[in-house]
Amino acid sequence: INDTMATVTAISPIKSHTHIANAINYVKSPTDSNEHEKAHEVSCINCYDSQIDSLSAQFYRTRAANNNDKGILVHHYVQSFAPDENITPEEAHLIGLELAKKTMPGYQIVVSTHIDKDHIHNHILINSVNAQTGYKWRGNKDTLNDLRTESDEICKKHNLSVLPTPGTTERKSIDQTTYQMAMQGKSWK
Repeated sequence: INDTMATVTAISPIKSHTHIANAINYVKSPTDSNEHEKAHEVSCINCYDSQIDSLSAQFYRTRAANNNDKGILVHHYVQSFAPDENITPEEAHLIGLELAKKTMPGYQIVVSTHIDKDHIHNHILINSVNAQTGYKWRGNKDTLNDLRTESDEICKKHNLSVLPTPGTTERKSIDQTTYQMAMQGKSWK
């Protein structure tokens, strides 16, 4: 995880219904384990209710209605901003919403802006099946590059720093445990 510029990172895709509820709970939780403020602002796109159980059920109903409730159920991305970046949590949240709306139209999405680390970051959970078309989201290297490119464009419009051009550095998805360890400063990755 680069801590000097804005970037988008993929966290391991979620393949279990239980893990969906846990992920939604994590990104929506207003405080961390030490009762410090964590989720500054949470928005749901293409959802009618934003309660954790309801979101998990809505995601499920969309996948079931399209006979597509196997394999990857939810994708988890993190959009991070540099610690010294001149950005407010409100602006970061708007940037996350803009990214989600531009790149993921028709999908059910949760965007949550966290302020519990030395850098502001957005968690973006996307249901794997599009509520309008029934198509499955393809989370792969090309998708991550597309998300990163769009995020870079949005960040540049807001005069924010971005990582070097895609292709000049290799990006890989990281699993949830490694991500959590990195957020705690306990990972060498």
